[in-house]
Amino acid sequence: MNSFPFRSRRDNDRMPQSSHIIYKKEIQFITEAGMITMKYDFHLNMDVRRSQTVILKMVKPQSTVLELGCYSGIMTNYMKNQLGCKVYVCEIDSQALQFARQFAQDSWEGDIETLEWTQKFKDVKFDCAIFADVLEHLKDPAKVLKAAGNLLKDDGSILISVPNVAHNSVIYGLLHNQFQYAEYGLLDQTHLRFYTYFSLKKMCAEAGFTPVTEDAINEYFRPPFADQLPESYLNQDFGNIFQFIFELKKTEYVAEHKLPTTNKISNNAG
Repeated sequence: MNSFPFRSRRDNDRMPQSSHIIYKKEIQFITEAGMITMKYDFHLNMDVRRSQTVILKMVKPQSTVLELGCYSGIMTNYMKNQLGCKVYVCEIDSQALQFARQFAQDSWEGDIETLEWTQKFKDVKFDCAIFADVLEHLKDPAKVLKAAGNLLKDDGSILISVPNVAHNSVIYGLLHNQFQYAEYGLLDQTHLRFYTYFSLKKMCAEAGFTPVTEDAINEYFRPPFADQLPESYLNQDFGNIFQFIFELKKTEYVAEHKLPTTNKISNNAG
């Protein structure tokens, strides 16, 4: 088994609502700033297919990476110690960043929508930038995507994961006049933006990017009295997709090099 210790609270965005609380424990860390206490799940298991593991497997070894919204550095740690990457991080949570900094080449603390990090890292050219369940928390994600693109090498990629608001569980709730925010999951109370497959692609296009790889995390939802629902509901496109995972490249680069889109999305449960 290939496992990696520690998971952040924010990683629960990436978990199906049916199983988002597992092995929670409180862990204390000693940092240069003193003792800090944070809550983590037990480990990141690279053998389990989840948004962060899918993204990490897209990162090439020895890459220079910009990770926006790194939280406590679970992915940062893996990229540095397992892939040999140089990782530059941005994070708004001061306590989380205290821990993540030990895995980073350099760091910036603050709200990424200010774009101040673009000045901090203006002399670095990145192989990829990562937004792992971050864009849905922003007021203007297209603006931030575009800013990250300006720091990429010509052939650089942006790796994103975003929840699917058209998941069958959300549709079922709407059919019963429910749209209930929660602490974690698809309707996380801190989400400011909601995306379907097509609206996500539109937002990426507005930022100047085209997906070259499209993947997803599936979570099958069988509602009560499913046998009484129309077949069109049970089999709707993307209804079993919990999160979309895209590798983006600049649209001009994709057109110039005639890059195809590799679509790995399956609407089956799993």
